[in-house]
Amino acid sequence: MKYVVFPNQVAVAEVYLAFNQSDYVSSEQFEDKVNHIVAAAIRATRGQLVEQIKTFVASSQSSDISFVPVEKDKKQHLYWTSRCISVTTEQLKIQEVKAMIKDWLKETEVPEHADEIGKSRNESMTWLNYVVVDSEDDDFRISTMTLAQYCYIAHEKCNLALRAAIDSVYAGSKIGDARDCLQETRTQTKLHQIAVNEQTKYLTRPKRALLNAIFESWEYDRLVENGEAMMEICDTKIAEADAKQRTINSQKSDRILFSISLFAVFELLVFLSQYSREVMSRPALDYTDTDKSWILAFIASLDADFIFGLGFFAMLALGITYVYVAREKL
Repeated sequence: MKYVVFPNQVAVAEVYLAFNQSDYVSSEQFEDKVNHIVAAAIRATRGQLVEQIKTFVASSQSSDISFVPVEKDKKQHLYWTSRCISVTTEQLKIQEVKAMIKDWLKETEVPEHADEIGKSRNESMTWLNYVVVDSEDDDFRISTMTLAQYCYIAHEKCNLALRAAIDSVYAGSKIGDARDCLQETRTQTKLHQIAVNEQTKYLTRPKRALLNAIFESWEYDRLVENGEAMMEICDTKIAEADAKQRTINSQKSDRILFSISLFAVFELLVFLSQYSREVMSRPALDYTDTDKSWILAFIASLDADFIFGLGFFAMLALGITYVYVAREKL
């Protein structure tokens, strides 16, 4: 058993099992048996994997490598188990082995591959049930399938994160949190797409051809298109969130400025009352005027309570007017 560790919190486990042809009863029974064995093996060894990764990161001299443990409240997810039967050319001469392969591939997209295995075809790798003829150590077909599974799982994780981020926005999350979540998941998806494109550049021609064939069988392009569509939704929602935030900030600024202006009106009335009374009590203050100001005289004659009441009434009237105008704009 070995693990192939990738970024995006994804690891692909390869478990090699030996069995006799007599152990094979049906594809359904064999699939269940393999799934159970592999799941148990992964759960029993993933703790050791984490410790080995920690040790490797601690001993590494590179600052680009870091280990971020999964939070305790986050459940580690086992996505799926694919199964590959490895046979030799000699074994294909046995009639029971041919029948086993035919039954093994009957539910795949290409059951006709069973008749071609060992003749014009040395592998059948479409979805979950595979057959490889004359496999070698570090066989490129197995490593290509491992890489394909990583690409698919990682992109599916990105799509799930995008969908969760979009759902949180529509569920009414805070604008700032929603924008940060959307931007983070969108960035992760784009980085994953770049990583996949970069990795495929360095594949050998046979490996790249096999990878493209696997992607075509899995409809990987549709998965990518779904991710791009969700990223477009993210862009739209981020723009909407920014516009909404700007509107909220503008409304807050308007309300603050309006509140200041209300107090300024009230303060102006109080100042006029105070100034007019001072002028009336000290004639020397208006010695340059030809006659006493009737406006100041009128204001000075008003009762202080009336001035305060007038100020509050003016503030109330302006406040009602502001609310009405603001609603009309909306």
